[in-house]
Amino acid sequence: MERTKNPCTCIIIHDVDMMPEDDHNLYHCNEAGPTHLWYAVDKGSTGKYRVAYPDHAGGALAIITTHFLMVNGYPNLYYGWGSEDDDFSERIAHHKLKLSNSPNNTGNYKMILHQRDKLNEITPQRMKLRRSARKRFKTDGLNSLETKIIKEEKRKLYTWLLVRIKERNEVKW
Repeated sequence: MERTKNPCTCIIIHDVDMMPEDDHNLYHCNEAGPTHLWYAVDKGSTGKYRVAYPDHAGGALAIITTHFLMVNGYPNLYYGWGSEDDDFSERIAHHKLKLSNSPNNTGNYKMILHQRDKLNEITPQRMKLRRSARKRFKTDGLNSLETKIIKEEKRKLYTWLLVRIKERNEVKW
């Protein structure tokens, strides 16, 4: 992970279509392990909430930088939609980090329904990648990601980064 001018101690990873319903759901990191910030989600404002399945790290997650580095971040081979958060969840479990959840009285989210972007197709090899996830923990992640920080702005509550990612090489199966 490229060093920034303002190193952080807490990383929040958040899907753009997940909206928290309660401002008491604190976005902060826990030294004991990653926190899954949503307890239950209502897809499309139906009023029907689905509880997060155990040990899943997708949607909205808080993780200290030390743990993010320990698990080698997210895999880089998933391009498009699907399964990268399942792979990341396996990394957390593999390193025996305890994944906690926000309490059910503050961790409800609404998922905004939307059409899939044309440039965000389902990752074609996602199931093959999932089956090979454990073999790639040490080689596919932060240590194989090539980035360059284009612009960095320290804002009141966070640091905003514009990052260029080197184009990936095609993976042959």
